[in-house]
Parts: sequence; C-alpha cells; structure tokens
Amino acid sequence: MANLHKEKSNYLKQHADNPVNWYAWSDEVFEKAKAEDKPIFLSIGYSTCHWCHVMAKESFMDDKVASILNENFIAIKVDREERPDIDNYYMQVSQIMTGSGGWPLTIFMTPEKEPFFAGTYFPKDDMFGRIGFINLLQEIINLWTNKRSEAINVAKEITHALENFQNQAIKTNPDLDYSTLIRSTLDKAGSEFDAENGGFGTSMKFPEITRLLFLLNNKHSLSNITRTLDKMGTRALYDHIEGGFHRYSITSDWNTPHFEKMLYDQALMISLYSEYIIKLGENKDYEHIIRETISFVHENFLDKSGGYYTAIDADSNGNEGEYYLWSYDELNKLLSDKELTFLVTYFGVTEKGNYIDPLSDEKTDKNLLYCKEFNRSKEAASILNKLKKARTERLHPEVDNKVITDWNSLYLSALCDAYKALKDSRILDQANDLAMFLTNHSQLRHVISYTKDSDTGFLDDYAYLIAALIKLYSITFESKYLSKISNLIDNTVKNFWDEDSSKFFHNPKSIDELGFNSKDSFDNLTPAGNAIMYSNLVLASH
Repeated sequence: MANLHKEKSNYLKQHADNPVNWYAWSDEVFEKAKAEDKPIFLSIGYSTCHWCHVMAKESFMDDKVASILNENFIAIKVDREERPDIDNYYMQVSQIMTGSGGWPLTIFMTPEKEPFFAGTYFPKDDMFGRIGFINLLQEIINLWTNKRSEAINVAKEITHALENFQNQAIKTNPDLDYSTLIRSTLDKAGSEFDAENGGFGTSMKFPEITRLLFLLNNKHSLSNITRTLDKMGTRALYDHIEGGFHRYSITSDWNTPHFEKMLYDQALMISLYSEYIIKLGENKDYEHIIRETISFVHENFLDKSGGYYTAIDADSNGNEGEYYLWSYDELNKLLSDKELTFLVTYFGVTEKGNYIDPLSDEKTDKNLLYCKEFNRSKEAASILNKLKKARTERLHPEVDNKVITDWNSLYLSALCDAYKALKDSRILDQANDLAMFLTNHSQLRHVISYTKDSDTGFLDDYAYLIAALIKLYSITFESKYLSKISNLIDNTVKNFWDEDSSKFFHNPKSIDELGFNSKDSFDNLTPAGNAIMYSNLVLASH
C-alpha cells in the first residue's frame, strides 16, 4: 500500500510494500477508524529488530493475514525510536496487562486510543505454546463485534490504572533516613547476581547497565560486578572482531546473543567500563574494550553531519546473525593451521560449530567467537584483523540512520566518562565535536536527522543532554557549556515540570496527543528521565 512510502522512518518504509494497508499515526487515521467503526491494530517496532522482521515475514507479508486486517481493522505502524511517547505509553499498557513487554509491540484499541489487548510477537499460526496471529485476529473481531462492552470496560480499567499510578504524588517525609534507604536499595539491587556467569538471574541476560552503574557504589557488589564485566567482555555478547556489544543474550552464559547493536548500549557499556576504572583504577582489558567500542561506533555509526545513528540490524540476507557467524570450513580457508588451532584453543571454535539456534535450542554448524578469559596477544590481534577484513566482503546488516538527541547525548556522556578513565585527548575532541553538533540547533528536537512539524524534544532528550554537558563542563570548564546547561534546565522546568506530583512529564505539557502524559521514575533499557533530571538539578545547583 502507498500510505507509508512518503514516511522518513526506515522502519515504516520497510513496511510500505506490505499487503497490509498500513497507516502512519495521525489524527486523520483515528477519525477514519471512528467513521468506519473499526478497532485499531497498532504495531510498534524499530527497523533493526529481529522479531519485528520475523513477524513481518510471517504475517504482515501474508495475503491472508492482510485480508483479515484490511477488512476488519485500521492498522497503524509506529517507529518506537521516532515516537518514544507513543511507545512509552503503550509499553506501560503491555506491562500492566501482561507483566512484560518487548518489540514488536502488539496493541488492539478503540478509535479513542484506549487499549483493550496487548502482547508482543505472535507467530502466524499457533506454535511455541502461543496463539497464532490469525486466531488472535478472529478472537479480537468476535470481541469487538459481539462483546464490545467488555473490550471497552477493559480499556477504561487500564486507562484508569495508568492514571492512578502516574498521578501518585511524592509525599515529603522529613524523618526519612536517606543513608539507610540507599544502603537497603543497594543490597536489594545486588541480590540477584548470577555467581557463575555474572549479570542478574539465571536465564535470558540483559546487561542491565544502569543497575550495574548504581551498584558500583556498593563495595559488597564489586566482586560480582568484576565477574559480570569480565563475562560480558569475553563472551559472545561482545564482538571480538569489530568491537561493540550486541543487545542481550538468550542464554545465561552470554554466548547466544541477539545480534542488534544499539547506540545506547554502546554508550552505556562505555560508561560502565569507564566508571569501573575511575573508581577502582587501571584495567588494561577494560581499557581495550572502551577504545575498541569507541572505534567501532566511530566507524559504523557516525553520520557526516556529526551525529551518530541509532542501530545496526541483527539480520543480513534475511537471517539473524549471518554477518557474525563462521563455519569451520570457512575459517579453515581463511587461516593457517596454526591460526585455526589458536581459535579452537582460545576462542571456542569447534569443527561442528558452537552456535546454538535460539528457536530450536540446538547447536548449528556455525561458530561465534568467545573466550574464557581476555586474550590480548599479538597473535589474537592478527587473526581477528584477518577475520575483520574477511567480513568486509559480506553483506553488512542494515543501519538505521536516524540521529536522535537522547541516544546521542548518552554517547556524549560515555565519551566524557571514557576521557576521565583514559585521559586520551582524542576522545575529548570527539566529545567536544558531538556537543557542538547537539547544541548547534535553534530548537531541541528528538529526531535531528529529519524535520517533522510535530517533532519536539522529550524529557529524555533534555535530561540526557543536560547530564552530558554537565560532565563535559566538569572536564573543560568552558563557560559556553554552563550557559547551555542553564538554558536547557530553564526550558525543561518550564515545559515538563508537574508541581502537583513533583515529577517531570515525559512529553512537553503543550502536547496532549494521547490524553495522557506519563511521569516515569523507573529505569528501562536506558535511565529514567526523572532520575537523571533530579541528578542534574542537584549538580547544577552547585
């Protein structure tokens, strides 16, 4: 269908030729749904999301699925990186309704934007113990046609629950013992460490970088943090050939990654390894990871404008991880016997393959490189450089070339942290260049790489940029950064502060597109905007 061809989002353009009659989010589309008395099917994802690709191939490119959707629903596609306000709201809905979230995010709602069903990925047909998307659509159609009052009641309950949660005011307690609160929070935050593999929990592993950064303030957690950083830096979560971290691991040992590479993950990882060095002293292995990750980002994410792209896809040639995997025969042709033996000995390579397919949970004939411990030998460097050169002949995964303020600001903070850890003037030069790019606009926008009439900065854009400039000012003491910090804080308080709850809104107060403006206080994949702003205010007051 033609509705998405003129959109600038790579994610929306990926779906422009689907048989599903997709629309971009707009007031006109909701008016159309009201006029036709149809429920909304909202699908939120991003261009480098593996499971978004899977659901697209299985369902959104399927004529039967498209026929059901086109006849009975108004289908809307949203890029979660372009519209974090929409994603933020409906992700909270998913977490309330299902206890979890993720992408692709699947929402069914009324034409008034009130959700009554939430989920994530659904296979086309029943499998994996999950209802298939076709059967789900039939159930939603039956609900809307025959039991609509039930759907509307659910939507009202969810909306009410969200409003109650968000509108809870902070109650001042003059007797609160902050030191005791901090100690108990540190103890609780560190109670789920995996003693064997590092990280938290014993199954699927997200790095949970904000929790690790927080726990660096707890001496009782340092051994667990060291173990975690060692494991993440030696296992397959880290790309030993080009540098940079994949998004998360399906297994507890960090050796079966989901292969997306996100700018915010690179930024937060650089900050984490840098903060470790700043607090605990020199660590050559961690220094190598910091330098290599910065080099990787510079080579793969930097736009000619001076900003950095959002992400690199997990897939190439339609297969997840193909760019990163090696058969034994392929390695045998590229390397000498001695070099191949080195990879077998130190990097986990086997003749039968070491990579476990996440769907079948069975080993394949492919290999990923990972180590039991850091190996920075000249021999390792020579072999990895050969493999890096060989990779250049492969089809590179797609890069989402959006440049967004909040993730670039996280990266600016990371460069500042890396400079403080390594005292390398070249890193400080990169930080100053990025700061100039981010502040060289008359209006702070969320998406810098293209302009839309509705595009404006959200709380995270302001909070992260202020935090990064405070770090940069603390290094350079250049007054131009102090004046920008002051102006940004004034604008943030003016446009986002809610006096009644003593919190900042996620969206500017002037925007009321959803009839709901959240005030988030919890870290997710990135730090909570409110938490960062509280820190900014404390630091800026000094």
